Amino acid sequence: MKKQATIFLCSLLSLLPNLLFAAPQERTLVMAFSPAVPLKILLSDGHYSGVDVELMQQICERLSLQLVIRPLPLARAQEMMKYGQVDVMTGILRTPEREAFIDYVEPPYLTRNDKVFYQRADSSLLLDRYEELTPLQIGVKRGARYDPRFDLDASLRKSEVPTTEQSFRKLQQYRIDTLVTTEIEGDYLIKSYGWEGLFRKAPLRFSWLKGVYIGFSKASPHHDLLPEISRELALMVANGDVDRLMSSYTGVHQSAQAPSGGNRAAP
Repeated sequence: MKKQATIFLCSLLSLLPNLLFAAPQERTLVMAFSPAVPLKILLSDGHYSGVDVELMQQICERLSLQLVIRPLPLARAQEMMKYGQVDVMTGILRTPEREAFIDYVEPPYLTRNDKVFYQRADSSLLLDRYEELTPLQIGVKRGARYDPRFDLDASLRKSEVPTTEQSFRKLQQYRIDTLVTTEIEGDYLIKSYGWEGLFRKAPLRFSWLKGVYIGFSKASPHHDLLPEISRELALMVANGDVDRLMSSYTGVHQSAQAPSGGNRAAP
């Protein structure tokens, strides 16, 4: 019996160095993913790419976190954020309803966020005044926010779809009259699908000088990571990493300096 106890003690002591010096297990951060090119791109092989994906990957690498990407429609992603079923979502504007369940990681990583109306190239409508939207069928992404007046205007006929690509296809098929989306997304889609000449931008737009954020679920079990993520993001913004990342996808530099001056909506 004494011999068996000695063998057990020796075995336990031999494992002690591994127990003391074992690397801490990586914490997992779940990112909601709803396509919004070039920020969030779903590749043909099922992999994920885009500005936001690379940004979050780099932040997680710096903090020794494991990033898990979960594809979700935008509206569903926001619902899951309420309950901490996903930890973060990217490319979002600050709105009062979202502030109830989302903390915004400072600083914003983009500030230019113009919302543009696209029409068929053969459309006879100029669409340069807000009032001209009233009789039109307008394509929008479900769960997205564009402009306070537009978002709350119940008199407008809005055709909701999960992705902006679907809105463009409906516009091409004469099923809607116009669509609204972030300018960088609309331009990227037109170029990617070879749709040049099929669509044009309307004079009407919502011009924003307003922060675009990483949102962190207030109910996330990893909410304590928010200050560290904010610190790493601030470094990447300050040293130009985010600007270079955006430029690698769009060819355009879009500095994420602090917003100023508020919103300027088209008349």
